[in-house]
Amino acid sequence: MEEKKEKLNWKIILPFGFMLAGWSMLWAVYNNFVPVYLQAGNPVFDAAGSAVTFGFGLTAFAAGLIMSIDNFLGLVSGPIVGRWSDKIGKRKIFIKIATPTSIIAFMLIPFIVKLVSPENNGLLSKLMLPFGILTLCIMAVVFGSAFSTVPTYALRYQLIPSKIRSQATGYIELIGAFGSILAYGLSGLLYGISSFLPFVIFGVLFLGAVFFFLRVVKEPQDWVPVTEASVESRGLKGVLNVFKDFTSKQKLNVWLVLIIGFLFNFAIAPIQTFGSSYVVNVLHMNEGTAASMGAIFFIGYLLGTVPMGYLPKWLKRRGTLRLGGIIGILAAIVLIALKNFTVMQIMVGIMGFGFAVPQIILYPMMSDIVPDEKSFGSVIGLQIFSFMLATTLSVPFWGKMIDLFKNYNMVWIAVIIPLVIMLLVSFAVTLGEAKTDDSAK
Repeated sequence: MEEKKEKLNWKIILPFGFMLAGWSMLWAVYNNFVPVYLQAGNPVFDAAGSAVTFGFGLTAFAAGLIMSIDNFLGLVSGPIVGRWSDKIGKRKIFIKIATPTSIIAFMLIPFIVKLVSPENNGLLSKLMLPFGILTLCIMAVVFGSAFSTVPTYALRYQLIPSKIRSQATGYIELIGAFGSILAYGLSGLLYGISSFLPFVIFGVLFLGAVFFFLRVVKEPQDWVPVTEASVESRGLKGVLNVFKDFTSKQKLNVWLVLIIGFLFNFAIAPIQTFGSSYVVNVLHMNEGTAASMGAIFFIGYLLGTVPMGYLPKWLKRRGTLRLGGIIGILAAIVLIALKNFTVMQIMVGIMGFGFAVPQIILYPMMSDIVPDEKSFGSVIGLQIFSFMLATTLSVPFWGKMIDLFKNYNMVWIAVIIPLVIMLLVSFAVTLGEAKTDDSAK
């Protein structure tokens, strides 16, 4: 009987994995092509005259602001939506409404861009109607993501037993990573056939994943009374009220895990943003070769998802966190010492392997620190908030450091410093391990 409880439940892992794969496909296509649509027609963007897409002629800065809306909304809405789902006692209603809305808006994007005629290419003043519709679609995509992500994570950890949360998370992240690989691998080919194909095909696949999820996943019905919901509980004050039922030890550990998540993402974000610039400026490779760095990092991450889920059986979750940090630090030191493209490829892959840790370990840790599942949405919302805040602050901070020191090796310093601090903080964490049979009862 006890052994059965510890078995991985693929009826839970597969639908949550397919949902994550769906979002991974959507964001891969969105991030690949929406910035192109926004900037196409701007002479600076297409200085070589090689672009085949018509667009709205925005500057890179203006396009960047629009593309960062999802981070801003995630910062603001994540904790609030999580607390709201805690108080009304339901998660699937957010997923059922927000996710299809996001997908439909996503699928409409290339058809709106078709409204841009060759003679008006890049002339925003003459494209206000299609640009307004495109902006509404972008907002719908982003709002749908913001309102469904936290409830999805919270429901995941309600349904997965404490003992196997890390392992199950590893498999879910692995399935999600395959969604990214599929989209990155095929979207360019599909776009070459017709610009709407990546959006429609991956949108339809995502809708299928949502349908499967809603049919298979059953939400617990009795974990919190609906009558506890109130307007106040859905605001920022309600988010902070989640701590009123926590012991002082639980509060401290929640904040420590939030800090650890912040530090990991503070280290990862500069690699994703400035890594290709390092390859061009320090290793003197071309942009096409530099682009492979992101793929190598991602493959390393993919390979790390399942092992990092199983390592807590031997190292505990805190030990696995430290291992991921040590891997990142050592790889960064090697990259500073040895400026060689082959070494860079190997070390970045190893670094990606280590950086699978925060996604695999931190959510299960957080779910096992809180007193009960009533708080899952709130604390997971705060965890996502810490990730997004780190990304939002880290990129401009380390960009400024690179400008100040005129040295792209700062990309690796940006890895070392936060991870050393993370290691020190991790020794203060005393909760968050998988619950024993006795404590789970």
